[in-house]
Amino acid sequence: MRYFCLLSRKSTSHPNLDLLGSIKRFKINYLPSEIKHTTATMDIDAKLLPCARSQLLHIFKAGVASVMPADLIEKKVRLVDNHLVVDGISYAVTENVYLVGFGKAVAGMAHSLEKLLGRRLKRGIISVPRCSKMHCEANRSSVVEYREGAEHNQPDANSAASTELIVELVENLTENDTLLTLISGGGSALLFSPKPPMTAETKGQLCRRLQNAGAGIAELNHVRKLLSKVKGGGLAKSAYPARVLALVLSDIIGDPIESIASGPTCPLGAENPGRAAIDILRKYNLYDDLEEDVKNLLLKADENKSKENTILDKGKFKHVENIIIGSNSTALQAAEAAARDYDFDSAVLSSVVEGDVKNVSYAYAKLAHIACHALENKFSDKQDFMAAVEKENIEILKVSSEKLEKAFETLSGLGKGKGIVLLSGGEPTVVVKGSGKGGRNQELALRFSLDWLSEIAKDPTLAKYFVLFLSAGTDGQDGPTDAAGAFGYAAVRPKIMSNLGEILEKKKSTQSSEQVRELNDKIKQIEEMLPEHILKRNDSYNFYLAFENGKDLVKTGLTGTNVMDLHFIYIKKRNCECDN
Repeated sequence: MRYFCLLSRKSTSHPNLDLLGSIKRFKINYLPSEIKHTTATMDIDAKLLPCARSQLLHIFKAGVASVMPADLIEKKVRLVDNHLVVDGISYAVTENVYLVGFGKAVAGMAHSLEKLLGRRLKRGIISVPRCSKMHCEANRSSVVEYREGAEHNQPDANSAASTELIVELVENLTENDTLLTLISGGGSALLFSPKPPMTAETKGQLCRRLQNAGAGIAELNHVRKLLSKVKGGGLAKSAYPARVLALVLSDIIGDPIESIASGPTCPLGAENPGRAAIDILRKYNLYDDLEEDVKNLLLKADENKSKENTILDKGKFKHVENIIIGSNSTALQAAEAAARDYDFDSAVLSSVVEGDVKNVSYAYAKLAHIACHALENKFSDKQDFMAAVEKENIEILKVSSEKLEKAFETLSGLGKGKGIVLLSGGEPTVVVKGSGKGGRNQELALRFSLDWLSEIAKDPTLAKYFVLFLSAGTDGQDGPTDAAGAFGYAAVRPKIMSNLGEILEKKKSTQSSEQVRELNDKIKQIEEMLPEHILKRNDSYNFYLAFENGKDLVKTGLTGTNVMDLHFIYIKKRNCECDN
């Protein structure tokens, strides 16, 4: 495998290598003549990249392992006499415990709780995605019924039937019963029961029309909850007066319990939810077209809210305890601990990264630039460092001042020859305009490769540092692909450009018209593989599959959990000086 020094000895221009047009920040050209000689830097990178990939993958897997559903229950939940102790906090439970759950990760949670509760668990119904049941088949007993549904993560007849059974179970509970409710990402499609007279079809049509009209996610979710028997606190109301303990695995930025699986154990926040829904529908000119019985349903919602207030205390249900048992922060903490296995220093920066991957990638590249300067002792003190951060546009990463100060202390104290990992997480988004195949993590990694290369072009001293970026989804699936994510680094584009340069040189000495045509075809293929062209097609998966035989793809298989994505930036100073 060949690796290339990031900066050439000379600045070279070649008309056929300038393929970026006006995208000047990515305009760095390479020719084979400039990279034929094996330098110390290239030797170091040849060793660093495979090793660093393996190490970051281990750290990522440690983060994922920390939020595996069954392990979370075994680590965080204990039964002590008549109390369930979760993360050291005790919750009273009765002798009769019932279990319901819905989401992509609840099967493992249910299995562990069944072992923990023993005879105290009387019955359970778990609504899981298709293909989940076979993973827990060997662990099942007659006490808990595992039901599949929501194919392609959409509500269907199977998830609706499972929901009716869950509602029937909880409606028959008394004050002598305890209901354990397991909630994770994907639960909204698996717990699905429209309020009559709405049907699955009419509710779906209305929500699609509302979305297409430009409604925001908060507006859309409010209407969805109001038209559901179980969302927006509906399940908790059905379970009253039984005591409800909800164990939640968060897959949403900031861990808002009212939004995870559409908040079946959290009351609607609006004082007059029916009026609020009507106002939303009128705003988008949809209210007047509703059937009269649906309008009446919305009007009666405020009356029901008044009745609901009798079981509320300070905006929360009196009989419900909602407990986050795992989140992106949990995975980041475990990943940070795993980094110490390799004697890396580390700093957790943020678990709430969101926004367009273009802006997220740019911010990460700027952050890596500042981190390298800190390692070069270019900041006189903490205030100087903070001023440099403030100057750059990295607000999208939502790193607190406290986290930045700790990161500066870690960077300033990094021992000679040691590497550092900057850890973040969240869920950026991609605006899909092309017809390619990929996912937000692979696209983020590829964009970082270009953005970091651009930073090096502007500041050649950055070539002293080996920088490797990893972005991967904790569920093991990034978009409609079999990859969880990918690695990104500055040498990605130069590698392609060097191959292109070799073919162009070969073309110069070729006399055969047939060979020229073949070489022209190869040139066209390579040009199409340039990252900036791949990104326009949103084809990051096929890029990584072809580039370096797929070695930069992160493949874990479906993990059975989901706490969004993890992003790592690994930085280590090379033991040589790059030729400039």
